[in-house]
Amino acid sequence: MFDTLIERLRPLRGTMVRALAFGLAWAILPSWLFVILALYLFFVPPAQAGTVIVPFIVLLGLALLTPGGSLLAVVFGLLFWYILLIKELYLIDRKTAYEVLSFVLVFLVFRLFYDRLGGGADAATFFFAALAAIVTGMLFSSFIAAFMPDRPAEESGNAASAVRRLRRVASATIAFLVFEILLAGLFLPLDFIYQTAVTFLIALLLMDLAARHLLEGPLSRERILIVSGTVGALLVILLGSAAWTL
Repeated sequence: MFDTLIERLRPLRGTMVRALAFGLAWAILPSWLFVILALYLFFVPPAQAGTVIVPFIVLLGLALLTPGGSLLAVVFGLLFWYILLIKELYLIDRKTAYEVLSFVLVFLVFRLFYDRLGGGADAATFFFAALAAIVTGMLFSSFIAAFMPDRPAEESGNAASAVRRLRRVASATIAFLVFEILLAGLFLPLDFIYQTAVTFLIALLLMDLAARHLLEGPLSRERILIVSGTVGALLVILLGSAAWTL
């Protein structure tokens, strides 16, 4: 059984080595040297790099802004490996993989925001809330662009322009709503972990429904009820278990 597992992992050895190098470099190298090595690990080979360039840049930014730690080195290494698996077509269901990757990165962006600025309400907080919202909108746009063709079969160039415009409007709307959600989360009398979890669940609901509508067509009432009911139940459990600091 162990030999079989090794055989199955053999084609992934290159990506695993690069992911290990990414995590170790983040933990022990100066920031400028880590960035150079990370760019090399990602762009060599360059094939399909454009499909996951936004998640990679977001991961790189998170790595540069997050204080060091052995656990985070493992997390960043695994996320980089996941990006490589999507980039180099090792994952069959790339759509689901890309969506999961985007959600994980959004969660880490929210966590960084509340960890660093959860107690403030000054101009810097508004700026970084806007920055986090823009990053979230970029991740959403990148995911939609990867799986929503510009020009459906037998459609004109005007249709392609309309599709791109729709993506931009949807991404801008998501970014604006996330900005409002992040600011509202600052007023929750909870620690940054709970602030992150609550606001992330709300943002996840909005992004999931918007993505499904754009990629699969009009949402059914059943789909909306299932997704909103699941997120609502998780919020009730989360808020019920939180230590409120009123």
